Amino acid sequence: MFVSTMLIKVLRAILTGKAVYTVQDGYFKGKNKAVRIDEITDMKWAGSSLKYLAIKTTNKKTIKLSSYNLVPEEKVNQVINDYVIPNATPEFKRNWEKRFSNKGA
Repeated sequence: MFVSTMLIKVLRAILTGKAVYTVQDGYFKGKNKAVRIDEITDMKWAGSSLKYLAIKTTNKKTIKLSSYNLVPEEKVNQVINDYVIPNATPEFKRNWEKRFSNKGA
């Protein structure tokens, strides 16, 4: 049952032909949700079978944006570094740097 539900979600995401995540007009967007970049305080990968980004905002909400395992984490991280971090809050910049400063070591 679980596998068929996940398969349907992944197929639906593939067949729509849209990007999994986009950065546009000051927002980081997933398929059904968008978060203002200047409201993001933290972002991390979560999930076991289907990966998603767990985004914490300045108003203490957590928003989940699924990747449907269609795009590698490294590619998404590069987009975040290139397009989100330059416009992010100082808190998010610190949290992101702490999380990924140990990856190359």
